[in-house]
Amino acid sequence: MCHGPRCLWDARRTHNEKGVGDGLREALHTGIIKREDLFIQTKCVANILVWALALTALQHGFTPAKYQEVEPLPYDRSAPIGEQVAQNLRTSLKGVEYFDCVLLHIPYQKKEDTLETYRALEKAVNQGLIQHLGVSNIYDAEELEWLIANTKVEIEVVQNRWNDHTKWDWSVFEVCRSRGIQYQSFGFLKSEALVNDEHLLSLASKHKITPQQAIYKLCQVWGMTPLCGSTKTTHMREAFSVEGMTGIKADDDDVKKVWEDLHIGVLGSAAESEDARN
Repeated sequence: MCHGPRCLWDARRTHNEKGVGDGLREALHTGIIKREDLFIQTKCVANILVWALALTALQHGFTPAKYQEVEPLPYDRSAPIGEQVAQNLRTSLKGVEYFDCVLLHIPYQKKEDTLETYRALEKAVNQGLIQHLGVSNIYDAEELEWLIANTKVEIEVVQNRWNDHTKWDWSVFEVCRSRGIQYQSFGFLKSEALVNDEHLLSLASKHKITPQQAIYKLCQVWGMTPLCGSTKTTHMREAFSVEGMTGIKADDDDVKKVWEDLHIGVLGSAAESEDARN
């Protein structure tokens, strides 16, 4: 936070919530940042059903009994899904007034179960415990459209893996763009095809930035919110610095060529080859 970030997200599944929580508490205690200046985003996971406790770093996550690490469980294992979410949320919010945003981490196999979990999160919004809702790891555009049509509290965020292994997730991205939903992208730096794309390298060279910085900026230019998951201070600084860059435009030749490469499959061959091997 000393280097600029004000939007932080976590999930217990990443096994780093204790460190995030410790850092947040120290920053708040020392006055580096105020709570009202932070945007804390966490996740509720269906199927594994985990609550990420970024701010409090509690050790109680919303996980079915066979996955639980801490006893006693923070919910009644015999309760319906919606009640389990409500019970766990009450445990999770000890010492915390609210979460800025909570994402349903992974949809259930049955749409009805996904909606039931989302309904429980909607109740928490109405109670003032959550301000915004979203969903993550939803790669079926029709499923997303169905969920949008059946929710009472609108979906404001979709967070998906955006690289060649998801074939750049264009169908879901277009749903988000057409409906004004924030599309948060992650995993893009793992695409060697994109990092080494000739047009991307040309763009980076012209603006004297790294290829990785160019990707962060392209995400912003195309209307995405790129997530930085680096633990290295140097990489964090490089990522945050693109916020003030104004020279890269959507109608630049290299930008349009990278866009075309992503859409015509030039940068999708790696995923297709891996699919074939598997």
